[in-house]
Amino acid sequence: MPSAFEEYVLIMFKNKHFSNQMLIGNIYRSPNSAEENDNKLYELLNYPQNKFEVPILITGDFNYSHIEWYQDYGHGASAECSGLSDNDMKFINTLQQNFSFNI
Repeated sequence: MPSAFEEYVLIMFKNKHFSNQMLIGNIYRSPNSAEENDNKLYELLNYPQNKFEVPILITGDFNYSHIEWYQDYGHGASAECSGLSDNDMKFINTLQQNFSFNI
């Protein structure tokens, strides 16, 4: 993965008997992450969606404590976006562009 963000692992699972594949990843973002590091995170989150045509599952501890997450039954997740910083919104926009995410 061409990313300068360092605290992640991505694994491509392949089934040798079928053509099914899946990309699974786990990411850690420090709560003290600088904006430059966050931009590297956004690049990392953009990359798999643009590079691979397989199902993608990304989990992690992103430490955006100001975002209030809600389960959106049948549609993934939603977030309360009022009063968030530009950086928090950048994260949400990155998720929305690349994954099943509603605002």
